[in-house]
Amino acid sequence: MSGAELLVFDEPTRWVDVFTRKKLYAQLRKYQRKTGTTIIWTTHNLYEAQETCERIAVLNNRLVTVTTPRKLMADMEKANLEEAILALLKEEIEAKREAGSPEGR
Repeated sequence: MSGAELLVFDEPTRWVDVFTRKKLYAQLRKYQRKTGTTIIWTTHNLYEAQETCERIAVLNNRLVTVTTPRKLMADMEKANLEEAILALLKEEIEAKREAGSPEGR
């Protein structure tokens, strides 16, 4: 089976009920395994990203990091992705503040 090389979804589950959301995750995983399609999924739901993404890109006015959810949680010594990203961005803001950057104020 062939498919698109790339699918891009922007907040696709924002207004979707939990049953439909779980079904969508399963269908996309199955499709991705069959076709090898790369799926880019933007979300502010960090639980969703933790549970569904193989790799994540953290953006904060720029690309901060590209990693796996599991690695970021381990690196930041946090139990979930939300806490890991908060810690990462806190470090980022503090580093800018120390450097005297206007973005850190």
